[in-house]
Amino acid sequence: MNTAIPINFEPPITLEEAAEMLRKSVKTVRRLINQGHIPSFKIGGTRHVLASEVLKYIQRQIAKGKGLSHA
Repeated sequence: MNTAIPINFEPPITLEEAAEMLRKSVKTVRRLINQGHIPSFKIGGTRHVLASEVLKYIQRQIAKGKGLSHA
């Protein structure tokens, strides 16, 4: 059995970590997930996301000219 981690493996982050990246609340991260803006998945009953998906969301917001303002 091969237990090596693939080179392109990206460890998942918690919703709390995603909230820190976005400088938003966990509630807001959950809303973004529920609205389909950030994909997520469960590991052992705990929801996670990939940091790369959070960064893609940020890039889309910047491209729309919305940024991540707290307004």
